[in-house]
Amino acid sequence: MKYQHHLKFTYPEQTDAHMVSPKNLDAEIIEESFPFYDKRFRARFLRGIYNFVLYAFLVPATKFRYGLKVKGKKNLWKNRKLLRNGAITVSNHVFDWDYFCVRAATFPHREFVTIWKHNMFRSIGKSMYRTGGIPVPDTYGGLKAFDRALMDLMKDKQWLHFYPEGSMWPYEETLRPFKKGGFSYALRGHKPVIPLAISYRPPTGLYRWFKKGYPLITISIGKPILPDLSLPSIDAIEKMRHEAETAVASQIDKYTPDVR
Repeated sequence: MKYQHHLKFTYPEQTDAHMVSPKNLDAEIIEESFPFYDKRFRARFLRGIYNFVLYAFLVPATKFRYGLKVKGKKNLWKNRKLLRNGAITVSNHVFDWDYFCVRAATFPHREFVTIWKHNMFRSIGKSMYRTGGIPVPDTYGGLKAFDRALMDLMKDKQWLHFYPEGSMWPYEETLRPFKKGGFSYALRGHKPVIPLAISYRPPTGLYRWFKKGYPLITISIGKPILPDLSLPSIDAIEKMRHEAETAVASQIDKYTPDVR
């Protein structure tokens, strides 16, 4: 049978519900004027510094803390010509540091990532934004500006990450249904989607002493999924969504070890 970590969490009934409840939810507004994709020199310079810190310190710390292994790098190398004009990556969302796993997997490509707007009001909000976090607003004007920013970003051949489950559930072992939003941008921007999957391994060696039941982490990289431009938009989006969800589920199963 496949490894299970046996950690105890109470998950919501609604599969995209958040498990963090910030204060003053209604008071926190991302306005239309927010610089979702800031291309000014100062912003690009700061992103460069923050990304250097991410790669120099946070990614190595993630590898040490979680025993992170990256599988399937060949799928990026073999498809490098296809991916040179940018790509969209998707993955399950299962712990606070999993974006560092994503960045380890897609290195040396710098990635932007859509984030829950309330993360901007946490203590790490500024750092998340400086490394490429783009908050999803909940006002009509904000959403229009957000949409323009993401299309501009893809026009500039940037990489963009989505968490299509819609929220973070700590150490969830069952993949939740994917939402369609990220795949609509892949279709509109004519970008390939790369499925990334976070799976768990039992702690070994010294990790058995200080992980206290928490698993080690593997992130795997699947083959790019291309939008089918011969289909009507709604069908092409659903096809990509289904293929990506199936690929992530398959990768989780493949890289979760069997145990006795």
